[in-house]
Amino acid sequence: MEIKTEAEYTSAISDQSLAVVHFMADWATECATITAVLAELAKDPTLKSVKFHQLAAESLPNVSMKHEIVAVPTVLLFRRGKAVDRCELTVLIVWIIHFIKFLAELMESMQQRSQKRSRLTQLTLARISPLDLLLPRRI
Repeated sequence: MEIKTEAEYTSAISDQSLAVVHFMADWATECATITAVLAELAKDPTLKSVKFHQLAAESLPNVSMKHEIVAVPTVLLFRRGKAVDRCELTVLIVWIIHFIKFLAELMESMQQRSQKRSRLTQLTLARISPLDLLLPRRI
């Protein structure tokens, strides 16, 4: 739901359930990406109690200043009228970078384990003792 007035904003964040408010701007291309992600999350049946909203930060400057919105996109999570968490683009970018690095390291580790298992399987099939793995290869 798009929030266009301060009254709509107050109503949206006062809900007992979690309210996600995306402070955005049409001119910021990054906001379109966040909007798409939040739209997909809104379709998730496990999140049916969560209310997703977007608010043009420049259209409601008092609300934006109240929550110290200095960059868009910024996503704030509210419960019972109080902000319980926030995620700004810069934090999101840093998180994504760390997550990608973590996944790359995890995949590398899994690939190395797979190669070791593959070598062990080959040796077992060739009826070579696992102790041969510990000994240097003879040429």
